[in-house]
Parts: sequence; C-alpha cells; structure tokens
Amino acid sequence: MKKIPALALAVLLVGACSAYTVINAGPYRVSEAFSVDPQITWSRYRIGRIETWSIDGYRLHSLRFVDGVENGQNLMDLKEDDVPLFDSGMTATEVQELVVDTLSNIGAVNVEGSNLEPIDFGSFPGFRFDLTFLTEEGLEMEGIAAGTIYEAKLYLILYTGARQHYFPNYRDHVLQIIDSVEKNP
Repeated sequence: MKKIPALALAVLLVGACSAYTVINAGPYRVSEAFSVDPQITWSRYRIGRIETWSIDGYRLHSLRFVDGVENGQNLMDLKEDDVPLFDSGMTATEVQELVVDTLSNIGAVNVEGSNLEPIDFGSFPGFRFDLTFLTEEGLEMEGIAAGTIYEAKLYLILYTGARQHYFPNYRDHVLQIIDSVEKNP
C-alpha cells in the first residue's frame, strides 16, 4: 500500500488549522446523524466528512469524527487507489481491521487493534476497541475507536494520542464523549 508522507499530512493539517473554531461543553452536532457533549473546550476543524478536535495540538492528540462512510469509500477521504474501503456488510472485527489498515496506510507503524467489545452507540448497537502504534518518527501512540453502522454508513469516533501524557490525560473525557452520543432528530 502507498503511504502518505508525514510532510504531506502535516501540510494538510496546517492548512486546515487556519480555519479552526472553538467549541465548548454542551450538545454539539458532530455528524449528519449524531451529536455529542464535548465535556470540555476543544479546538476543531473539518475537512470533508471528517471533523477533528484537539486541545494541545493535532500531532500530539486528536479526536476524529468520521461522518457517514458509504460503501466503496475509505475512512480518510484519501485519493489513493490502494487504500482499504468500507463495506456496509462489515462486522465489527472487519471495521477494526479497516481502521488498523487505514492508519498503517497513512504512515503509522506496527498498528494493533485490541479489546474489541460491543457497546451502545447512542441508541444503536456499536463497537469499541483500543489501538497502539508508532508514528513514523517513533512516538508511541494509543487510541480508542468507537462507532456503529447505521443506515448502511459507518460513523466512527477515533481518538489517538501520545502514550506518555496526552492519551492518558484525555482518555476519560473521550470515553465520556463516546457515552454522550445521541442520534439527531
């Protein structure tokens, strides 16, 4: 699989950061189908169907909301030909593999998914799993992914952060955000 160079990804993030906004605690519509309660103040930006939040910087930790991935689409709106694609018939295990393969495709190293479990995602059956990986530069990262397949589309919350400080510092906030998911009317 072709990997996106870290520099290209950084350029995309820097360009996107110029249009960031701040959101506060309280109900917030994060996708066409779902809302969450941010719990604390976050900076956010949106590119396509992916909304990304951070507090201390997107390279140190980020919370991504992937909105309504349809059959035949990839998770990150990549233009590459050889990226893994979503299929609405996927099981939770296959979605976990899709996330692992996608992170590997964008430059993460030694990506592993673990602790897959069923959860309630709002009022829908969903799943949650943990992630570990290294950045191309060797920084140890951890992550949490949670989501559901609703009306043949994948809705995913993906939090990743540096293992040493950022991931453990915001993990409980992220779990509260996942627990706060509600379907939009």
